Amino acid sequence: MLADKLKPFLDRYDELSRMLSDPAVTADIANMTALSKEQRSIEPIKEAASEYLKILNQIEENKALLSDADLGELAKEELKSLEMQKPQLEEKIKILLLPKDPNDDKNIFLEIRAGTGGDEAALFAGDLLGAYLRYADLRGYKCEIVSTSEGSVGGYKEA
Repeated sequence: MLADKLKPFLDRYDELSRMLSDPAVTADIANMTALSKEQRSIEPIKEAASEYLKILNQIEENKALLSDADLGELAKEELKSLEMQKPQLEEKIKILLLPKDPNDDKNIFLEIRAGTGGDEAALFAGDLLGAYLRYADLRGYKCEIVSTSEGSVGGYKEA
């Protein structure tokens, strides 16, 4: 069950919180930095897991209230809503549990060169550069163009 797989993450997050409040750990900057980074990396999983466990608990409570004459109809409506939220949250958690790529936090250099084809290749390279810049902007990445060599009718020979 997914809830059982999430428990170690919740336990580790709590353990890291206790460790980071320990004065002996705060005195060692390198250790504190490493622990803080680890805690930040599992924080999204912890938040999603807490929300997931809360929804599971609410589902069980509403199922118990279904037989109640006064609250049964209200519990039935809320149960529908919770049952719709559950699979969405499960998918989010599955994505968060995927292993992280060690290169995710590193910077890149992207070089675009126009191939053979003259002016058309330079125009294509310009379009490609624009597409990459828009993609980076939508993702919130910081971009810096180091150098460019423009083509004769527009576009770029290299960027």
